[in-house]
Amino acid sequence: MNKQIQELAKQAGIFYYRKGKLQVDTEKFAELIVRECSQMVVNSHPDDLPFVGGKMLVHFGVEE
Repeated sequence: MNKQIQELAKQAGIFYYRKGKLQVDTEKFAELIVRECSQMVVNSHPDDLPFVGGKMLVHFGVEE
């Protein structure tokens, strides 16, 4: 798993075990991913905006 995804999963509590089962707050995990993507757009130079989607894929270790 990509380092950024691992960190977001940790923040969302995905590695928390309860009664022997993995508990996942999928809503929190999704929110963290969307916030991180949004921040990448906000921090981008206007000339780079057409390339932000590709940068996000690389950032999260997703192949095109």
